[in-house]
Amino acid sequence: PLLQVVFVDEATTLDSDLRDEWSMLRRVQTILSQPATGPIAISDPHQPGAPMTFGAPIRGFGLLILDADLRPVQGDDSGDLYVVGSAVATGYRYRPGHTAATFVPNPYGPSGQRMYRTDTRVRWHRNGNGERILEAPGAMG
Repeated sequence: PLLQVVFVDEATTLDSDLRDEWSMLRRVQTILSQPATGPIAISDPHQPGAPMTFGAPIRGFGLLILDADLRPVQGDDSGDLYVVGSAVATGYRYRPGHTAATFVPNPYGPSGQRMYRTDTRVRWHRNGNGERILEAPGAMG
């Protein structure tokens, strides 16, 4: 077929049956992307019947899954996704209120470092190779 690879953004709803059907004919992968960061994670190719995952962070980014009190979630619990690292922007131009609400102090990084609050609920999951990857419970079909 002409179309060899399908990249699905995390905000795109793709029915799991359709995703499974497509992944038998072509490579289907998820890209986790945020307005302030651009792409931050790309999944391995989807396997039919498996949950859709976000994959591991790409270079320059770190991902934290935190509860409402900004504590790391434990085990398979879900929490809010925060993006940290040298590739994260520092704010929105001419939007100080939005910057203050979205780029919050990182309690786990160097003094003065900020983290980006994504408003995306996720959890860590181990793939067949034992690698930690992101999964969005109930998202994407």
